[in-house]
Amino acid sequence: MHARRGQSWTFAIRLHLVLNHGQKDPFARSCGSVGVHSDPARNRPRNAEIAVSSVRTCCMLAQPVRKYGVRAIGSSHAKEDGFTMAATDIESKHEQTVADYVGDMVALESHVEEALDRQLKETQDDPEASAAVKRFHDMVKEHRDRLKGLQEETGSTPGNPIKAAGAAVLGKAAGVIDLVRTEGISKSLRDDYAAFSLAAISYSMLHTTALSLGNTRVADIAEQYLTDYAGAIERINEIMPAVVDRELRKDGHQTNPAAVTATNSMVSKAWHSATS
Repeated sequence: MHARRGQSWTFAIRLHLVLNHGQKDPFARSCGSVGVHSDPARNRPRNAEIAVSSVRTCCMLAQPVRKYGVRAIGSSHAKEDGFTMAATDIESKHEQTVADYVGDMVALESHVEEALDRQLKETQDDPEASAAVKRFHDMVKEHRDRLKGLQEETGSTPGNPIKAAGAAVLGKAAGVIDLVRTEGISKSLRDDYAAFSLAAISYSMLHTTALSLGNTRVADIAEQYLTDYAGAIERINEIMPAVVDRELRKDGHQTNPAAVTATNSMVSKAWHSATS
C-alpha cells in the first residue's frame, strides 16, 4: 500500500515538473527525498509551494473516483453493486433486458392469438364482426412470428419464459382473454378490446425501454405494433354498437334504429374530447 502511494506521488511530481517546468528527466537533478527540483545557486526548492499544491491535485486525479462509480479518468469501466463492469458487459446487459421484454411480448401475443383463433368460428354468424376478428387474428399472428424471429436473431430462446416481475400481470391478461363467452359476439369483442389495450400499453413500455438502452430497431417495431393495436381498438369502437344491436334483435328485442348512430357519435366525441 505504501509503495503504491509512493509511486503515485512520484508519478504526480514527474507529471507536474514536465508540464510546468519543461524537465525531460526531472529526477535527474532533484534534491531531497521529495524529488523537487532545486535552484543550484541558492540550494533551495524553486516554486516548492506551487509544486506541492499541483502534486496534491495530480494525486487526487490519479486516484479512483468512487463517488460516481468511475474507475479512473478516461476509463471505460463503471461500477455496479461494488463490482467492476466493463463497457461490453453493460452493453450485454442492455441487450438481455430488451430481449426479456421482447420475450414478454411473444408470450402476450401468443395468448391473444389463441383466443382470436377460437373466435374465428364463433363470429361466423356476423359478417362484420367476423371480418374484423380475421383481421385481428392475422395482425397478432404476424406480430408473434416476427418477434419470435427477433428472439432467434438475438440468441435468446423463442420460448423465453415470462419474467417473474411481469408474470402476474400477463397471467391476469390471459385469464381475461380466456373468458371469451360463446353466447355473445359482442362479449368476445369486449374481451379483445381489453387484451388489445394491455398489448398497446406494453408496446409503449417496450418502446421506452428499447430507446433508453439504444436499440432503435426494437423501438421501431414497438411503435409499429402499438399503432396496429390502436387501429384494432378503434375498429372495435366502430363496430361494437351495431354488433350489440344485431344481437338484441336476434334475441327478439325491438330496438331503436337510431341507437347505433347515436352511440357511434358519442364514442367518437368522447375519445376526441377526452382530457388526461
